[in-house]
Amino acid sequence: MRNLFSGLAILISIFGLILGSASLAFAQAAPGGPPAYMQMLPLLIGCALLIYMNFKSQAKKQKEQKSFLEKLKRGDRVITGSGILGSIEGLTDTYITLEIAKDVKIKILKSQIIGLQDEVKS
Repeated sequence: MRNLFSGLAILISIFGLILGSASLAFAQAAPGGPPAYMQMLPLLIGCALLIYMNFKSQAKKQKEQKSFLEKLKRGDRVITGSGILGSIEGLTDTYITLEIAKDVKIKILKSQIIGLQDEVKS
């Protein structure tokens, strides 16, 4: 829900910046008025702010995923990005061995684990 409100706030601010820039662009410059690059400054600042917020949120998600993967242990029931459910039988820095059925084990990349089965709602 929080992401929805922050996304909505971003859209509203973009819309306001576009309208403000459009009105500045179509207004006739009075002699001695501000140069054209100064009129575009609010739009450029808004774009830079949006890019910064996007990188910040992406870095936060990556940090959370890395922390989650480091806490995995043998016996955890997990789900992969492709929807495979299984129990962790072996761990290395890069790979995980999942038991997906009795005596059926597969080796996958650790980065493909997206969550614990308990956290995923059916």
